[in-house]
Amino acid sequence: MKLGRFLPLLAVNAVLAVLTIVALLLSRESFELAFQGEKTTGQVIGLVQSTDSEGDTFYSPVVAFTVGDRTREVEGTTASHPPAYRVGQEVEVVYNPQDLSKAAINKFSELWLLPTIIGGTVAVLFVTLNLVMVGGIFVSNRSAE
Repeated sequence: MKLGRFLPLLAVNAVLAVLTIVALLLSRESFELAFQGEKTTGQVIGLVQSTDSEGDTFYSPVVAFTVGDRTREVEGTTASHPPAYRVGQEVEVVYNPQDLSKAAINKFSELWLLPTIIGGTVAVLFVTLNLVMVGGIFVSNRSAE
């Protein structure tokens, strides 16, 4: 069996390994906030508008929260149309008490959506592509015999 047949498989797995590391890092940040962070109430003070390539407008909330005498702002990581929040709405915020810049709205979509999408996609691609590629390699080896 020649190594050249496995190079595409190795390249695909290298890319998937990098994406797995990204998903794990994002999951670690979310885990630390969700299970080790402190909770407080924040208030939506604004909506950041973004436009996609088709001209549709989406809105991300900006939430202000106060810990002690320090007020911080955090922008939501998910955008929606119509807006999922309204200005003045109170929301629960989770934050790292040692580093207030690490904070998020305490909702699944803000903490876990991105790691779940990346991790799930990587898992499906890993299984599917490896089955297809390894199967193709063994089928081509059998036909060469």
